[in-house]
Amino acid sequence: MKIIKGGINGLENTNKHNYKEAFLNILKQFQTKNQPVTENFHVAVIAWNIGNIKIQGIPGFEHLMESTKTSSGLSKKEWKLMKEMLEYRITHFGDLHQFIKDIHNENDEENFTLETIDMEEFLKSGPQDINDVDFDADIEDYDFEDDDYSEDLEIVQEGIINRDIVIVTPTDEYLKLTGLEKRESTYLIPEFFDFEEEYKLWIRRNFKSIFELEIFDLPEDKLPKKLTFALFDKYFTLKRLTIAYDLLSEPIYKQG
Repeated sequence: MKIIKGGINGLENTNKHNYKEAFLNILKQFQTKNQPVTENFHVAVIAWNIGNIKIQGIPGFEHLMESTKTSSGLSKKEWKLMKEMLEYRITHFGDLHQFIKDIHNENDEENFTLETIDMEEFLKSGPQDINDVDFDADIEDYDFEDDDYSEDLEIVQEGIINRDIVIVTPTDEYLKLTGLEKRESTYLIPEFFDFEEEYKLWIRRNFKSIFELEIFDLPEDKLPKKLTFALFDKYFTLKRLTIAYDLLSEPIYKQG
């Protein structure tokens, strides 16, 4: 894993591939007038990683595009921008094979850093459908033994739910304001595997749904006048869990 420093001036090479310069190039290529570079950080990260999957020929590209379109929280305008960035990334930076895992200090376009991972780490944490592809052409000469099969592994995989979990906890300021007792709420959200930026973007696009559920029992005089992300971030802390197990055999039902 590499930490690659950002910044528009004084760009530095950490290896033969200058990832931050390429990333900034994409951002500035699609920057509108008087718009800060940081405005499109999240969209550019999605475009970079999906483009990397296409470049390296990893199975599941079309499925990933569909699932990203429905779960990323991108607006129609942002989805169009993402696809344009995707094509630009593939055309101009096809030799850069690291995936962007996260952006640190993302509100400072002069001093942000990129956290990248290589192919091996991506395959460990990336889309599960990659593991469902038929690789028989590559392994037809391999002689599988009975010992290669693990019933324990199958049992573990059968209980995994294809959702991430967010645990929402009210802050002391929110509890003091509302007079409520401390509590925690759990929400099932789309899977984002190990890509923190896509999770952050989804939360920013969907925080109002969580906010409304958290305050539904407040008296009218305690309700916020406007549900903003800044207020949500002030009143609640979020913890994301990436694996959920269902230990019961009967189906899960939810009220429609």
